[in-house]
Amino acid sequence: MKEEMTTGELIKLARKKAGLTQAELGKRLNVSPAAISQFEKASANLTSETVKKIADVLGVDPFSLYSFDMASEALEKNIDKKESGLLDSYRQLNDTGQDKAIEQVELLAKIPEYRKEG
Repeated sequence: MKEEMTTGELIKLARKKAGLTQAELGKRLNVSPAAISQFEKASANLTSETVKKIADVLGVDPFSLYSFDMASEALEKNIDKKESGLLDSYRQLNDTGQDKAIEQVELLAKIPEYRKEG
């Protein structure tokens, strides 16, 4: 089974994919390169607002920067019973099954008849 990446590791990966140095990302976020280093080493306690700002600068979905445990915590604070059942089913899947579930939901979300209006 593959080892889960930490939020810090996911931030570092997204930063590198965006072609930015720690200094460049820090400048765009108005923080020091040392702060970015701490974010990436997970030695800083990141708030959801900070993760959202980092995601905005890197052009990625904020949840792509959360470790599964952090994403689960954030989701569980704001989910209803239907979503809770979906999350429970997702957790029963192995890594391959989870990847396939995500692919299927992404495909469904592209079909207009299944999308919410607005």
